[in-house]
Amino acid sequence: LVAGDHGSIGILSEAPTDSPYSDPSIVSGSSEWAYSTPVIETGSILMARPGDTFAQRQQYFHKSVVLIIKHDDAGDMGIIINRPSGFNTRQLGIKGPSWNIWFGGDCEGIRDAHVRGIRSFCLHVMDDFASMSREVTRGVYLISFDKAQELVSAGQAQTSDFMLFLGYCGWVQNQLQGELNVGVWKMASVDSRVIVRELREETMELRRLPQLGLDDGVGLWRHLYAVVDAGDARNDPFDPNMLDTNSVEGDAFGDAMLRQWLIQNLTP
Repeated sequence: LVAGDHGSIGILSEAPTDSPYSDPSIVSGSSEWAYSTPVIETGSILMARPGDTFAQRQQYFHKSVVLIIKHDDAGDMGIIINRPSGFNTRQLGIKGPSWNIWFGGDCEGIRDAHVRGIRSFCLHVMDDFASMSREVTRGVYLISFDKAQELVSAGQAQTSDFMLFLGYCGWVQNQLQGELNVGVWKMASVDSRVIVRELREETMELRRLPQLGLDDGVGLWRHLYAVVDAGDARNDPFDPNMLDTNSVEGDAFGDAMLRQWLIQNLTP
């Protein structure tokens, strides 16, 4: 993974003018859908496959769910949506109300604060703020942290209406496609209603952190993975055989290494 353009808290690049998710054919009341796809698009969901691929390095990717927020000729950018942290903005010296923080990725993230600064991404599902946001997929928006803070200060929103991600995942041109081709990831097109529901549940989970302890995000990954598999007509040849002892042990090792990484990096 490589870092993209540098920025600071509250700065986010402008939205592209076109969107692949403007098709009105998905109507309210229709059945939800999800299926794997080889096509990378803004708004797609990227999921790490089970196993021990990320057990020794980049453990934060183990059983991660990544929302692709930018795909163009320069490369790809995404944010991990199932890695809540135990940190808040006050602990990082940011003035104002306390905002819960998600780990969005290792590029310009929490661990880069003393090296290159931190880049923020503020995600929400509020249609009322659509005009001041960039739509990633239907009903899922990115807004600058500065603007989100203004809305909270004006009493028009609460901090819990947003998910604040620090850092992102970045791939140079053709890098992510190469990783898909060798089976590192499962790429999926997921009904935006499923994404919206999962994001809302994630924000509710983070509110209960003191009672539950830090969530490793595996529950969200497991649910979306099952939803996508259910929508596929055939078995994915890249998925490991989880009836094989080595596969099971490798996956369990990856789980253990993820938990250790969470304790070391996302726990105050």
